Amino acid sequence: MVRTADDQPLGKFLAAELTREFKRLELVHAHIRDLDRDLEEGLKDCTRGIPNVDKVHRIATLEGIGRMSAVLLVSEVFHRQFANRKCLASFLGSAPCPYASGAVKHDQGSAKPVTASPDGCSLNSRGVG
Repeated sequence: MVRTADDQPLGKFLAAELTREFKRLELVHAHIRDLDRDLEEGLKDCTRGIPNVDKVHRIATLEGIGRMSAVLLVSEVFHRQFANRKCLASFLGSAPCPYASGAVKHDQGSAKPVTASPDGCSLNSRGVG
């Protein structure tokens, strides 16, 4: 039985809420395990819809990039052609936005939503990003 820090029994409603939350957590963990299993099967069997599995394996060996990130990079980014590195940075949402007001001139980061265009550069609300 779960008890409070001062060794009192939990109330009936709090104990029921914790039980429901724990069951929800178990369900989420089961879904994550299923997704991981599907990913592993997809990486072993090239016919399951994951493109360029060899690229995925090579990218996943890089420090800080896991299997899921490698799959997303290969399937969403590496099949596109970008005119230059600014277009790539804009597509990934990391291109800075210049800001100038009077004597102050600096980059304020990438705050605009990024949408891919057919030519490989991204578009924001003002045109080519």
